[in-house]
Amino acid sequence: MIVIVLFFAAPAWAQDILVKGRVVDSATRKPVSFASVVNPSRGRGTSTSVDGSFSIWVSKPGEQLQVSSIGYKKRSWKTVDGFNEIYLSPDKGDMATIVIKPNDIQDPLALRRQLIAAFRFQKPLSSLYQSA
Repeated sequence: MIVIVLFFAAPAWAQDILVKGRVVDSATRKPVSFASVVNPSRGRGTSTSVDGSFSIWVSKPGEQLQVSSIGYKKRSWKTVDGFNEIYLSPDKGDMATIVIKPNDIQDPLALRRQLIAAFRFQKPLSSLYQSA
């Protein structure tokens, strides 16, 4: 009888906490959509919705979350009880410009032969394309 009680009581000691919050741009106070919210101690994460809201499970209050999004500086955040509003600062760093242009190869078989040769000799696929 005691063993059965302990078996069912053990999960009650290991209860996880659902943390809810919102990720916001610190300059404009607008929500940051699709930002990554990761709990490194569990190796799990989620992304914010269109309105910047998220929910994630943590083991205990005060657990660290990593929050990041393209165009913003990565931030660590210690969870608090209640609603968590996390402000991300815009990253003024230069983003590389990528130019996409058609390749000179018009023959699909020639492209296939080049892909097979690149795979066989373990060349990077970028070697097949001309740089801008």
